[in-house]
Amino acid sequence: MPSRVNDSATRQRSPTVNPIPTMLGLLLVACATVAKPTDQHASHVAVLAKAGIVEDSGYWNTHAVPGQTCAGERVGGLLLRCGRVFGPAGDLPAALVLLRKRKVTWNDYWVENAKAGRTCRGEYVGTVIRLIGTRLADQELARRHAPPEGVIPLPEPSAFASLPGGRFPSWGNAVIGTQTFGVSYQFTEQPKLVETALAIQQMGASVIKFQLSHRYFGERGNIPERNGAIRTLVDLARDEPAHRQVLDMPFRHIVLWAHCLGNKQLPSWRKGFTAEERKTEYSEIKELTVHLLKTYSGSGKTFYLGHWEGDGWLRRSVHRENDVRVTAEAAKGFTEWLNLRQQAVDDAKRETKHSGVEVWNYLELNHVWLAMQGRPALVNAVLPNTTVDLVSYSSYDTASDPARLKAALNYIESKLPPKPGITGRRVFIGEYGFPAARHTPKEQDRLSRQLIQAALEWGCPLVLYWELYNNEVEDGRQRGFWMIDDQGVKQPVYQTHRAFYDEARAYAATFQKKHGRLPDSNAFRRWAVAWLKQRGEALD
Repeated sequence: MPSRVNDSATRQRSPTVNPIPTMLGLLLVACATVAKPTDQHASHVAVLAKAGIVEDSGYWNTHAVPGQTCAGERVGGLLLRCGRVFGPAGDLPAALVLLRKRKVTWNDYWVENAKAGRTCRGEYVGTVIRLIGTRLADQELARRHAPPEGVIPLPEPSAFASLPGGRFPSWGNAVIGTQTFGVSYQFTEQPKLVETALAIQQMGASVIKFQLSHRYFGERGNIPERNGAIRTLVDLARDEPAHRQVLDMPFRHIVLWAHCLGNKQLPSWRKGFTAEERKTEYSEIKELTVHLLKTYSGSGKTFYLGHWEGDGWLRRSVHRENDVRVTAEAAKGFTEWLNLRQQAVDDAKRETKHSGVEVWNYLELNHVWLAMQGRPALVNAVLPNTTVDLVSYSSYDTASDPARLKAALNYIESKLPPKPGITGRRVFIGEYGFPAARHTPKEQDRLSRQLIQAALEWGCPLVLYWELYNNEVEDGRQRGFWMIDDQGVKQPVYQTHRAFYDEARAYAATFQKKHGRLPDSNAFRRWAVAWLKQRGEALD
């Protein structure tokens, strides 16, 4: 994929501070935004009133709006109580420190104006109310969907079990891993797919994720040049040397975006399929599944066939104006597309003799939090009507908050219909990441460890970091979704994964020697969480 689609709600940028005391400068530094409709503002005030932060709701509904002003002394009291949402604050300066740290405020506007004898612009105060109201509402939503704390005992996730067979001994599913898509640099003359796959293998991973699609070639593709003989997914997997080489590598779990070449990525499901599109989609997915089952029978490999972030297709972005894109017709068409692909996988597995190999079908969704707030998305408009084996969660909308992440995973699972023959968790994290453009290398690693721990506690059977080499470039600068940067430097998050794999192998060997078997998922997750905590104590 040449470049990822940036989502303004999942990868927010901090506003630029303008020190020039003009009206525009004040607007920027006070983080003012376009005024929200009155009903939204009133709902945010109501949230603060319920939390005991405001008493006179009518005052803030009337004055904390564009064109009005608020008494500085009253605003100072409001900010003090808002700051206490995030921690102890004995006075206004302490509260402002907490609010700035959480990016509710950005500058000294409040120091100068939130006091007796001064006034504050209504739209600026309204922005603070909106931000705090949203945080409190999110906290309540996370509490409503919260799972039990700690490592949850669970049945074995059968779709992610280690299968017998293969040239290399299995030591279990290590759960965590990474992927390679549309990378923007390389260090060898090998095809980019091969170079990155070898680097992932050398890191110690047992899982890899990449794409099979019409974008397989080009400057940002898996290989540099188009091969005219490649017309279907099977052609690409079987006959293209770089893709075949990576599929043959000793990865036990291979996650694939499988976008049919004949349909140029997606059929027109938004208004219903044509008969030809149905035939192409079904045959390409079925033939690929048959190929994988026959070619890798006895290998111990498991393949997961899915697609890119589905909400990017269904609703494009998180903006409210895009809610209308989730029509009944579009949801029905997307559901039919997913279920047709599932039928192709199921039919192939039923009709093809195989052992020591498995293929599963998954859908990927990415706008979960807005759905939890009652808005339409893939998780609530499509998923409940599907027959899919598994769900991949591209988790940027909750990745930085463990409580929200776990709540979102619970919500996804609540919408996933049961699937006979599959036990344990069926939701995995297909993407998460923290770009170096916004985070130091140390912070990138800390946040990744925090997410991995939360995902393991919940029971995610795979947790995949985006990605090995960065793929996003803006104005000629790398955004830094990487483990290895464009100078070849292995980042702290790479070192955490490498150390994890080494220690996990040692743990599995010790466990097997003592018990005569590999650890089950619950035992492994307990060990992994303890290891991550110890690493955090040593590094943070």
